[in-house]
Amino acid sequence: MYADYPISRELLHWESQSITTQNSDTGQNLIHHRERGYTILIFVRAAKKRNGITTPFTYLGPADRMSYESERPIKMIWRLHHPMPAEIFEENQRGG
Repeated sequence: MYADYPISRELLHWESQSITTQNSDTGQNLIHHRERGYTILIFVRAAKKRNGITTPFTYLGPADRMSYESERPIKMIWRLHHPMPAEIFEENQRGG
């Protein structure tokens, strides 16, 4: 289970796959996305399925890395370019 959750309407805590290290190609691409010309696009959903039906993702837009720590997984904080809708924030707060 991933520990992905909104911190605020502009900040998102996200964890990479458990095999990703900071020195791996994927880790370096995430950490240095701006310098390497990558745009990070954020899509979210509260659950994989609801009432047996696959739920759609909601596009929150582009984001920039604010911080990172740890390995396997890498724990990252992303700043959204646009605040997420209040409903999504409220439904997905950690512990909520």
